[in-house]
Amino acid sequence: MSKRSLFWGNASGKLGEAVFYRAGGEQRTRTWIPKIKNPKTLSQVENRLSLLNLVTTYKEWKDIISKAFPLKKKNQSDYNAFVSRNKNTFTSVIPKELASAGLSMPDGMILTDGDIPLFISAKITEDIETGGNGKTAVTATGLSFSNDELPYATWKRLLDLDGNMTGADLYSVLVGSDNPMNLPTLFKVFCCIGSVQEVESPAGAPELAGVTKNYAYIECSPTSTDEIHYVGSGPSATFIIAPNVMPTEGKTAHASAFIFDTGYDTSEDIPTGVYTMFISYTADSKQHVTTSQLFGVDGINAGFFAEFKKGGIIYDYALQEMGYNPDSILATK
Repeated sequence: MSKRSLFWGNASGKLGEAVFYRAGGEQRTRTWIPKIKNPKTLSQVENRLSLLNLVTTYKEWKDIISKAFPLKKKNQSDYNAFVSRNKNTFTSVIPKELASAGLSMPDGMILTDGDIPLFISAKITEDIETGGNGKTAVTATGLSFSNDELPYATWKRLLDLDGNMTGADLYSVLVGSDNPMNLPTLFKVFCCIGSVQEVESPAGAPELAGVTKNYAYIECSPTSTDEIHYVGSGPSATFIIAPNVMPTEGKTAHASAFIFDTGYDTSEDIPTGVYTMFISYTADSKQHVTTSQLFGVDGINAGFFAEFKKGGIIYDYALQEMGYNPDSILATK
């Protein structure tokens, strides 16, 4: 309703479909167009479900993510830094059933973003030979190993899958005498193996499963006796250092690969999950981490991740659950 009479030539407010206001000393009017409070266009629904995925991932992996963005702006929280780094590059969505269970689909998300000039990726490697034992494992690439040669006795112990590698063992092959990555005397190595859990699917819904937090870490120093710590409920990893040439009695060899053994004999037995690795340490009161990503398992499990992206069964279900109906949505800008 108009706040002043139109007869006085000075009015503000709405009358019918006309909105009266003053600007630049002039009386003006425009047509009132009602706003749709919740139009649920495709882009809006996708954004909401993608954000739901990011929020759920942050909550689940908070104890890692909260230390993994040291380059964030001063006024940014850990949560805002994580969302900002991922929101424009991530396309997967999740339905509310997974979010309620604390499960997400972090395939392709940037888990850490730090200032060590190193990018580590992790990928499933089938039938990796470790001390004569054929295993399916996750091999980390992008690492630089010390040029120091390790004697046969050391390799025999490191390649024994029933043994426990200490932080000093890992320190010796990553740092050694030449320290190719310029690491400090104390750092941690994290290996993330997000594992899959199923949830009860409502009637008419597809089978629903998502990724839950599962990782291992070890503290490394020249004298560290620390062994591997496991966090989560999924499969645990065994850390393995592989040589460039399998040493024999009386011989030495260089370290060439870092592996975290999944504990499965074949890739078909590996539960669909996500994998990554990063190194972290504190220097000058600031946390430093490698830039790294949660990688989806390729090969036989690629189809599972595709279900959460456009055209996938879970993608379509999540949009319908949110109320998106392309036949009844008004066109909006």
